[in-house]
Amino acid sequence: MTVAVALLAYAACAGTMGARLLARARWAVRAPLLAAVTYLAAAWSVVAAAGLAGLALAVHATALGSGLSQLIGACVIRLRDTYATPEREKEYPEPSMFGMLPAYGFFIRHARGIELNNVEVGFMKEDRRPAFVLESVKSADFQHVKAQKAEGIPSIVLLKVEDVTVHASPMTPDIRLDKVERKEM
Repeated sequence: MTVAVALLAYAACAGTMGARLLARARWAVRAPLLAAVTYLAAAWSVVAAAGLAGLALAVHATALGSGLSQLIGACVIRLRDTYATPEREKEYPEPSMFGMLPAYGFFIRHARGIELNNVEVGFMKEDRRPAFVLESVKSADFQHVKAQKAEGIPSIVLLKVEDVTVHASPMTPDIRLDKVERKEM
């Protein structure tokens, strides 16, 4: 918290007083290029200080003191907690209760014996999510399934899935998987 306050104080001081001091400097008239570079450096230092202050507030201080790998781990955990699809097994599933789902077509979790035959999914405006995300699913069969996809985005994401078959589907080659922790196709 102290680091964030110090960075924000620096940003406020440098952002307000830096321009005034530079405008009064006599050397700026004799060296306008140096003055412009100094002004830009001061402006970018204000932006950097504000960004670092936000990072210091977002990531717990113990994560910062323990090394880069733990810092990255703390960021990943915070992002996963922020964007994870919540488990609400006691409530009746309504589409609005989960927020943004990880798939634009079908997000299937904790299911068994899924069969998708002659299914086609697409989007009206490009969507950067996969068409299908299966998580903790046993026995899934895709036959003649088509999915529109954005460039560089997989059509299917499998997470902790057993016994998956994809056949005669143009989105991916025919495949049979017995058990997979994570796979993107």
